[in-house]
Amino acid sequence: MMNLINYFLETNHLAPVSSLIKDVDQVLINQNYFYDKNRLNYLKGVYKIKIGKIEEGKQLCQEAIRLMAHFGAMDIANILQTEFDTLLRDSQP
Repeated sequence: MMNLINYFLETNHLAPVSSLIKDVDQVLINQNYFYDKNRLNYLKGVYKIKIGKIEEGKQLCQEAIRLMAHFGAMDIANILQTEFDTLLRDSQP
């Protein structure tokens, strides 16, 4: 489902994203899936940025990237950082 969320965000089809995020949150409750939870937080941040809640979204994205780097997933952190930088650049008026 996170791939679907990512697809909708990439194509700016935002209508179903909030509902899908809630569904994934429910699936991950009481689970120890660090990567999935962190990736979902990153996607939540992207969604927030796209709906105009820029600062809230930036915080979520930056924290997710920081955690990926902290736990040694530097390749993923670098990819997310590049995506995030592009998103911010493209979101500016």
